[in-house]
Amino acid sequence: MYSVRSVLGVRRFCSVGRISSVRKFSLIENSSAKSGEKFLPIYKNGERINIEVTQSKIQKDYYPKKMNTKLGSELCFTKDRAFIKYLSSIHLRSKDREAISSARLLAYFITQKVKPRDVDVVNGIARALSHIMGFMKQNARKIHEDHNLVLKAGTVYGKGNNDIAQIIDFVNFGDTRRTLLVTKDVSGTSNESFLEVQNSLALDVGHSSYHFINDKLNYRYDVSQPIIILAENLDEDLASNVLHQLEDLSNGVVFVANQVDKSAKNLLLSQKDESGIAVSLIDLSEESSEGSGSFEIIKNNLKDFGDASPKTGYYLKSCDRVLMDSSSSFFVDAKFDQSGEEFQSENFQELVEVNLKNPDETWCHEVRNNVLEANTNLEDSLIEGILPGFNTTLKLANEDLKEFYSDDKNIQTGLEIVQESIDSYIKAIKEDKEDSLLSIDGALEKAISEGTFVPERKAAKVISDIWSICSYLLSQKRN
Repeated sequence: MYSVRSVLGVRRFCSVGRISSVRKFSLIENSSAKSGEKFLPIYKNGERINIEVTQSKIQKDYYPKKMNTKLGSELCFTKDRAFIKYLSSIHLRSKDREAISSARLLAYFITQKVKPRDVDVVNGIARALSHIMGFMKQNARKIHEDHNLVLKAGTVYGKGNNDIAQIIDFVNFGDTRRTLLVTKDVSGTSNESFLEVQNSLALDVGHSSYHFINDKLNYRYDVSQPIIILAENLDEDLASNVLHQLEDLSNGVVFVANQVDKSAKNLLLSQKDESGIAVSLIDLSEESSEGSGSFEIIKNNLKDFGDASPKTGYYLKSCDRVLMDSSSSFFVDAKFDQSGEEFQSENFQELVEVNLKNPDETWCHEVRNNVLEANTNLEDSLIEGILPGFNTTLKLANEDLKEFYSDDKNIQTGLEIVQESIDSYIKAIKEDKEDSLLSIDGALEKAISEGTFVPERKAAKVISDIWSICSYLLSQKRN
């Protein structure tokens, strides 16, 4: 047996309850590309088609000299490493490396029409998009207010799988955004399930590096029965000692510290694969809310792994499961003491997970991911694919915008660019046979349900994602 006093371990939380916060990255400078015709690949019903686009001055300025062939034939600005890192942080990096998400496609059509030096027009586009987003959110219908909208969203998410739609139908769209899976019994469907209620301690800080995740498909960290090392200060010697002591003794180790030395973080990154342990790191100094007392909450509520050893400068803790993304962490344990005052803290959330009696692994994976996404993203409002008549709403938003900025020619130019880009986008995803498919919401819903765009099945988030990407690109051009 190993000595508790000589062991340190921290585990990473990789399963997400919300989309990670946006982080700023700088574009690669001094990049260039040859001018000429480029072809933008999109997959429709398993077939690859080409959309011919003309490369503009923007693409010439932002196209790296050295292409990363691993990324496949995507939009030129997605070859930029910083932008790819940004896409990963908001869960928009395509898992099919040769496919293009609809958000990136529309962002491309918008940015393609902007000249890098037209600063006023760029600002006009940014203000126009921001105003349109606000208008649409105010006028969108809440998902939990309409049973049919929930089922419609579930069908889109599940690519026509009614079982997933039924499960999403029972998702609790309450005020608690950190809830992972909250459903009712769905017995009677082809995949009967039951519920398992668990308690969790939730933090607003996640893994400190993408390299710490062990679920690369979903960009998160997820481990059962981990050993958690809670330390005020994590240095290289402490991290090295813990990894050495816990080798072959733990499924996962999560380090949680108020302060982390750069050398300790580098050591964990370099030793993660060699140690054979699912290692992760939570740096509490990165918490968005100051003075949250997360260190004390973890110390007082997670169960001790053996005898407590405060004299060593760290605490050895354990729990049933740790789930983590880049912005959130969940310590799940069915045995949290609910009688103490600390348990009433807002950090504690109730989790309800779906467990299939006869689980089909692929289907269960889809259910888990899609219900998670639904609970996180559809709670606010369904904008794209659910909000009726996107084009009509956009026109109303334009009229509303003109009332506020009737004399601003740059914003009017920005509006025209946005409208032209959306028209180009609709034309790009429209099938020749579907002459009646004229609205972007119908076209996108069809594309999502048939898997035209990979991996984007987030009907409620598409426009929001477009705005996130465009705002990033436009901010770089302003700089």
